[in-house]
Amino acid sequence: MVITIRQYREKDRGTLVSFMDKLQDYLILIDPLHRLRRGKNYGEIYTGRLLSKIAKEQGIIFFAEENKLPIGVIVGVFEIQEKDNLLECIPTKTGRIQDLFVDEHYRSRGVGKLLMGALEDYFKKKKCTIIKVEVFAPNSKAHQFYGHYGFEDRVVDMIKVIEK
Repeated sequence: MVITIRQYREKDRGTLVSFMDKLQDYLILIDPLHRLRRGKNYGEIYTGRLLSKIAKEQGIIFFAEENKLPIGVIVGVFEIQEKDNLLECIPTKTGRIQDLFVDEHYRSRGVGKLLMGALEDYFKKKKCTIIKVEVFAPNSKAHQFYGHYGFEDRVVDMIKVIEK
């Protein structure tokens, strides 16, 4: 298996839409509170917003391919540190992993590692001092994956359903 990593191209939009739909479907599947859903045209709308954010924040999208077939994607953006935040935190340039998806047939085969490496190299070139990622708490596989690459828990956002 030879996997290549390359940057997103406009012709990849349909694949990106499909990957975002599949990622959302997976999160819905593992949501124990059944609070998530995939509304009408979710992938198309989400991808449009994502591409706007990429353009605005000089982010980047990398695709993983095997024999020119897209099998995974990672999306990275930059977070702007607010001046008010400097009261509490040291000056920081933050790269954020917005989304990471690997086709289920290619998981546990090093695809995520290659995508992470490409994005981390990009963030280093852009002089980021930290990388953040948000992980849906029930997604223990993602939590374990990121932990393997040196990510540590920093903030825990808790939820309580008070009305069904």
